[in-house]
Amino acid sequence: MFKEIAENFKSQLTKEFICIYDPIGNFEYVEESVERVLGYSPEKMLHTNIYEYLHVEDKAFFEMIVHLPIINGSQSSLNADLRFLKASGSYAWLSFRIIPLKNEAGIVENIISISNDVTDFMEMKEQYEKKQSLLLNTGQMAQLGAWELDAATFTRVWSKETYEIYEVSENNKPDFESIFKHFPGEAENILRKATQNALEHGVAFDLNLPFVTAKDKKIWVRVMATPKINLGKVVKLHGLIQNIDKEVNDSLVLKSMVRQLTKQNRQLEDFTHILSHNVRGPISSLTTLLSMLENADSPEEKSEIMDMLKMSSKSLEDLLNELKEVINATHVRGIESQENDLEQVINDAEGLLRGEIVQTKATIVRNLEGWSKIYYPKIYLESIIMNLMSNALKYRSESRLPVITIETILVNGLYTLKFSDNGAGIDLVKHKDNIFKLYKTFHPTKPGKGLGLFMTKSQIEAMGGTLAIESQPNVGTTFTIVFNKEKVADKELPLVAELLQA
Repeated sequence: MFKEIAENFKSQLTKEFICIYDPIGNFEYVEESVERVLGYSPEKMLHTNIYEYLHVEDKAFFEMIVHLPIINGSQSSLNADLRFLKASGSYAWLSFRIIPLKNEAGIVENIISISNDVTDFMEMKEQYEKKQSLLLNTGQMAQLGAWELDAATFTRVWSKETYEIYEVSENNKPDFESIFKHFPGEAENILRKATQNALEHGVAFDLNLPFVTAKDKKIWVRVMATPKINLGKVVKLHGLIQNIDKEVNDSLVLKSMVRQLTKQNRQLEDFTHILSHNVRGPISSLTTLLSMLENADSPEEKSEIMDMLKMSSKSLEDLLNELKEVINATHVRGIESQENDLEQVINDAEGLLRGEIVQTKATIVRNLEGWSKIYYPKIYLESIIMNLMSNALKYRSESRLPVITIETILVNGLYTLKFSDNGAGIDLVKHKDNIFKLYKTFHPTKPGKGLGLFMTKSQIEAMGGTLAIESQPNVGTTFTIVFNKEKVADKELPLVAELLQA
C-alpha cells in the first residue's frame, strides 16, 4: 500500500527519467517515467539511438560538446539542454546530466543520463530574450538626449531631449556641480569618478544609474561618454543620456520570474528526491515491525508491536500529507521558511524509523542547549534529520549498540548542528573526494543508492549553509551543519540596494 502511495506521489511530481546507453548512444535501459514525459514506452526506445530523437539543430552540438568528450574521457560529467522528439511529434526541452560509467581499465562502457523536462522554463527564457531584443531594436532612440562638455571651461551643450529627461527648461540649465546631485546615494560617486577618469585619462564610460529629475521623479537612466582627445589631451566629452526606466523595470520583473521558475523547478526536484528517498526508510521500518509481529510470542508483545505499527503508519501518512501541502504551496509561492521546533522534528524522524530503532536497540541522545528552534524550510530540515538518522542506523557497527548524539551550538549568530554516531565509520583517506557525490556508496554489504548524502548537502547549500564530515572506520562519524553561513557573512557587506538609495 505504501509503495503505491509513494509511486502515486512521485508520478504526479517528477518530470525526470534516467536512461543508460552504450558508448555509441543505443539505449540499453529506459526508466518507466519516460512515458509520462515523452509519451514513449521504455520498450519502444530500447535499442534505438539517442540521435534519432535529437532536434536536427542539436545533433552536432551533442556530438562535439557532450558525447565525444564523455567517451574520450576528457569530462567526468556534463550538463546540456537539448530538444528531444516526443511521441506526439513535438519537441520537449530536456536538461541532461551525462555521466560516463567506466570499467576498471578506465574505458567508458556505458553512459547514464538523468533528464528533466524544462520546456516551461525554456519557453519563458525565449520570451524574455525576445523582449530584450525588442527593447534594444525598437527602443534605442526613445527618450535619448545628447550632451557635450568642454574639458577646459566646463561649458555644456544639451539637446532638447536632455532637458526633457532632467525636467528643466532650456533657460534653467543646472550648473556643473548640480548635475551630479540628480544621481542619488552611491550613484553620485560612481558618476563623479567616471567623469573624472574620462577628463583626466580619456576613459569612456557607459553606466546605468538611478536618477531623480528636477520634479522629483525617480527613474533609471543610461549615461554614456566618449572623450575627444587632441594632442594627447582630453578637450571635450561627447555623451548621451537615455531614460531606461521602463526597460530596467521590465528586465527586473522578467529576471525575477525566471529566478522564481528556476527556484520552483529545483524545489520540485528536491521534493521528488525527498519523497523517493525518505519514504524508503519508514517503509523499511514498517516491514521490520511486521516481521517482529510475526515472530512475537506473547499477546502482550504482539499488542506492543501493533501499537508501534499504528504510530509508524500514522507518521508516514502525516509525512505524505505534509509533502502534498508543501508542493501545492510551492506552485503558488515557492518554498517558504518557518519557525521549527528541532525537538519535534527529531521526534517525527524517530516515529518514522521506529522499527529500526527498536530492532537495533539504538539510543538517541539530545543536547539542544545551543538552540532548539530555527527559522528554516520545514521540509528541508525534516529531510536532513531523517537522512542522517537513517544512515546512522543503516551503517551501524556490528560490535556495539548504536548511539546517536544530536547537539546544537549557537556562536556569533551561526546555527550549528552536530550529528554524531558510533557506527561503522568511513575511511576518509580513501573516500574523501567522493563522500557527497551522487550514487557513491562506501559499505558494499549495506543497502543504499548513494543519494542521501548528496541530497542532504544540496539542500543545506541551497539555503546558504555548509556540511562537513569527520569519520574514522569502526569509530563513528560526525556531521557538522552550519545552517546560515552565507546569511551571517552577508551582514558584513553593504547591500547594493542600499548603495543606490537616496
